[in-house]
Amino acid sequence: MKLVTFTAAERAAIGHIDDEGHVRDLSSVLGNRTLLDVIDDWEHLRSAIDTAAGLPPVASPRLLPPILQPRRNLFAVGKNYRDHVAEFGRSGYDQPERPGALPTVPVVFSKLPSTVIGPYEDIDLHPAVSSELDYEAELAVILGRGGRGIHRDRAMAHVWGYTIINDVTARDLQRDHQQWLLGKSLDTFAPMGPQPVPEDVGERTVERDSSNAAGRGGLPLSTPRGAGRRGPAPRRLCGQR
Repeated sequence: MKLVTFTAAERAAIGHIDDEGHVRDLSSVLGNRTLLDVIDDWEHLRSAIDTAAGLPPVASPRLLPPILQPRRNLFAVGKNYRDHVAEFGRSGYDQPERPGALPTVPVVFSKLPSTVIGPYEDIDLHPAVSSELDYEAELAVILGRGGRGIHRDRAMAHVWGYTIINDVTARDLQRDHQQWLLGKSLDTFAPMGPQPVPEDVGERTVERDSSNAAGRGGLPLSTPRGAGRRGPAPRRLCGQR
């Protein structure tokens, strides 16, 4: 199942990519639902998507971010691989008093919803405020079922699926302001997609060197403890910061 959000003739809709690489319009099945709407009603809509036939091909579609407007910030975990912690410590952008130090608890930061753009859109370089940009390809975990204080043993029950995000950073803003929100959250700093992949579709292969993880690894859905309720959106970026 290769879902996409696309626009054609000034209309945004959800489609799927067939075996020949053509986008097929799912509007006859999903109406004007967004991907977030589909995630909310996934148990009922999945079978209709799986069995849809005779879907029209879309002429000249432009692929959009799978989730056009996240409901909340994108939450991310930084400095969670030992090699990257060491590299970041040598870069000059780390905390000067503790460069290269391994974190003792997850380093959580966020990116504003306004950072999200499509996978093939241009990134605004913001030359008036930054001259030192960086980029990192990240796995984004899309949450489906909401919750609070989620135990690590139950974390995967809250995961709807995955997509890819380019985590763009203004490193000079990150360094100068000694916090990460500004440097991570300039407009266009999170190209997303093009495809969201549901957790329950087919087999997946993940290669992970746990010896390189700075901490226990896994999905940190229970951090920060007692914080706000998690709901459907791309909420966690799992990668190097």
